Amino acid sequence: MEFSLINALQNAGDYFPQRALLLYGLFLLALSPIGVIWFFFDTRSINKESPAIKPLRFLLSIGTYLITLSYFYNFVQPPRFQGLLPSLTVWISLIGCSLELTFIITQAARARRSHFNNATRFDAAINALMGVVALPFLSGGIPLIIEIATHPRSGSNPLMLEAILTGFIVMQLLGGGTGVMMGIIQGNGSRAGSRRVPIFGWTLAGGDIRVAHFFAIHAVEIFPVVAGALLFLEPASALSLWRLFSLTFIALTIYLCYWAWTTKLPTSATGGSIPKTVEHFTA
Repeated sequence: MEFSLINALQNAGDYFPQRALLLYGLFLLALSPIGVIWFFFDTRSINKESPAIKPLRFLLSIGTYLITLSYFYNFVQPPRFQGLLPSLTVWISLIGCSLELTFIITQAARARRSHFNNATRFDAAINALMGVVALPFLSGGIPLIIEIATHPRSGSNPLMLEAILTGFIVMQLLGGGTGVMMGIIQGNGSRAGSRRVPIFGWTLAGGDIRVAHFFAIHAVEIFPVVAGALLFLEPASALSLWRLFSLTFIALTIYLCYWAWTTKLPTSATGGSIPKTVEHFTA
């Protein structure tokens, strides 16, 4: 059978019913190879890391998040699909994610740090705008989650509903909390010059708040995937295993927050401006 992109997208729409979020998420994932090419051809460096790495991470992360939100519309009652709350999530998420990516790519193209950078007026303006955009970027799914919590679709699996709602709450509370922690110290608390985890850029030598932030932010995707993998079990067993997993996950994330905060560097060592000279990076 001849492959048809249109048919493939139509079939995907059966599982990811919010088409705008699905298509935009797929578009961002499709841009990721450009980030890989950028990585190999740009020899500049931002804190010992290729400028292409952060845009690539965010393309993959935001693309996956938007596709996940599209899947969540399976749990919205069809007559309410175009209602106020589900529609708000679409517009807030699309606009917030677009602005976030625009700021990150702009600064990466200039070989400048995007977050917590006040080296110049332009850098400070971008940093401030990112702080403003962070709210809709993080909370754009709240109207949809309220809709699902108050008017779930008839026949929705209770375990999947619990996983979706719990994952989103963890994302908001712990993801937002770790974001505030980084805002307080104007950085991530990591130690310059220490060995880093490839792609993620995490350092395990000192308190790197990004580790906890990563797990908290992506709970919204991880929790439904784990719950879905347990659906083949007897319902009571699946629920017990799911709750054991979720509590362990939350406890681990809270511990990572504590570890990062208690071992972080002083604010003066993590914040501040980027050196005026651009370092060069060998891919």
